[in-house]
Amino acid sequence: MASMSLDFDTSALLLTFVLLGKWLECRAKGQTGEAITALMALQPNTALLLDEESALTGEALPVFKGPGDKVVGGTANHGGVLRVRLHAVGESSVLAQIVGLVEQAQSQKAPVQEFADRVSGVFVPAIMVISLLTLLLWLLLLYSGLVAPEQLPPADQKNPFSFSLMTAISVLVAACPCALGLAAPTAVMVGTGVGATHGVLIKGGRALETAHHVEAIILDKTGTITEGKPRVTVFELVRKTTDRPRLAAVSSHLESLGCDLQNRGSAIAGERNLHVMGELLPVLFLAGCAEKGSEHPLGQAFAREAERLISMSMPGGSSSPAKNAPSLLSDPESFKALPGRGVEAVVLGHRVHVGNMAWMRSSGVDLESAEGQAEAALAQEAQTTLEQEGQTVVFVAVDGRLTLLTALSDTIKAEARQSIRAFHAMGLQVYMLTGDNQRSAAAVARSVGIRPENVIAGVLPAGKAETVKLVQRRELQPASISSQSSWPGSLQTAIRQAWQRRSGVSQDLIADPRSELLTAGHSQLQRPLCVAMVGDGVNDAPALAQADLGIAIGAGAEVAMEAADMVLVRSKLSDVVTALHLSSAIFRRIQLNFVFSMAYNLISIPLAAGLFFAMTGKARVPAKQSF
Repeated sequence: MASMSLDFDTSALLLTFVLLGKWLECRAKGQTGEAITALMALQPNTALLLDEESALTGEALPVFKGPGDKVVGGTANHGGVLRVRLHAVGESSVLAQIVGLVEQAQSQKAPVQEFADRVSGVFVPAIMVISLLTLLLWLLLLYSGLVAPEQLPPADQKNPFSFSLMTAISVLVAACPCALGLAAPTAVMVGTGVGATHGVLIKGGRALETAHHVEAIILDKTGTITEGKPRVTVFELVRKTTDRPRLAAVSSHLESLGCDLQNRGSAIAGERNLHVMGELLPVLFLAGCAEKGSEHPLGQAFAREAERLISMSMPGGSSSPAKNAPSLLSDPESFKALPGRGVEAVVLGHRVHVGNMAWMRSSGVDLESAEGQAEAALAQEAQTTLEQEGQTVVFVAVDGRLTLLTALSDTIKAEARQSIRAFHAMGLQVYMLTGDNQRSAAAVARSVGIRPENVIAGVLPAGKAETVKLVQRRELQPASISSQSSWPGSLQTAIRQAWQRRSGVSQDLIADPRSELLTAGHSQLQRPLCVAMVGDGVNDAPALAQADLGIAIGAGAEVAMEAADMVLVRSKLSDVVTALHLSSAIFRRIQLNFVFSMAYNLISIPLAAGLFFAMTGKARVPAKQSF
């Protein structure tokens, strides 16, 4: 009789499939970042001024670049030979940073993936125990006579132990812990790659999962809802001819530059702007010099407009001065800025204050005398009208006297209203956060579809993170925070009032809003709200870090992008909608992967352990192969 050898082919196939799965996983991970890696290959050795940025932003239309603009290596130049100054190479370049973000995202684990790893860690020992119990159970059934040998396959009727062992091994083979382990990382890797191709850089699986659970979103106004490029629309002199003798030295300086101070004309379209240039230009010059070193968008816009008007008043002057032309504005002799209020400077011996009305009052500007009260009343009447139109009003005081009122407006992004409508359709609470006044903020909110009660105005940079905390605690009452109130004192008041209304505790027990009583009491009231914050400026970085999900506009400050969990390459609010939809799709895919893997194991393991015998009365085991 010919001898036959028995080989454990199932074990060999199992090892083959495991190795094949690991190879496919590594291959998928490499392909995820393939598009970004290809971009790196395009990075030139010498940086050039480039126009087409589709490789970076996805926009097909070329982008105009002028002197002083930033360009990115790897994009295409369609405008001839141009010179640039190199600012970053190697790992510091934009494309290298994008590659780093994608690689970081692919290596980080989402909380759901950590849960899967914990389940897998328990799953493997559990399968070993189930396999051992299967072996012992079948041995007990067969050797006790509860299962007749005739019910076994013919090859195992004389060797019940072989049948029991094969059944136990079948349990090990059928179980698939790798399905649980791969359910999350494969979806995260593919999702981060898809996000990168759409201009959304996601810093890991944790950000993806958090984005899926977002319940409220806070939008910074300037640079997020608006373009972040304010322009001056109105000048209104509060003090007119009475200031000319006092500003004679400034007028002489402007005349030495060649300015025509006797011309009467409209500097900007609008009836308010018709002034004798000799009255307007000296004040504009002083205010422009004071704002020359400002980093605030409103201050920069004011300085640009002042320089433009001075240039226009000169013989052969242009309304668009060249970027590399010498500045017509003098450097201030001293300069001090208070975020959220304004600036103070000394220019040609004159003390100049530029900012909001609260800054005028705190700086000692004369608003109490009869003449000062009349000027303040005139200014505040114009302020109310302009702010109701959505414009931001800035005051200028020279030597302690209110002199000039100016209004600035920022263009709302074309996609803002549609994006906010999409947020509402997703069931999100949408808030707008701004340091602007309540009336201007409310006008912008109305135009984009944000509810008036969700407008948070008058917030100083230091208070943005505290505002995010209030939204997370579900305690924010925007109406209780005045645009003129101090910050964060008004936040503390809002916390006390909100908790007292909801808990009924007396005021003297919650004098300190950060007391243990407040914290413990509120923790029992309601779970925190999952909040996303969208911003672009340096002053947004603390709020981005405080939020559950920080989303930075890519054109903004680098410190904001460092603090954020997601970075948008393009400065489009619609990309936030894309990021949230993508995160939800990826998380649903992860959940579906878990369902399929659990369903497979719940079905296959009982079948491999002998469920067929209970159903049919006959045992089934994998056929043995001989070679």
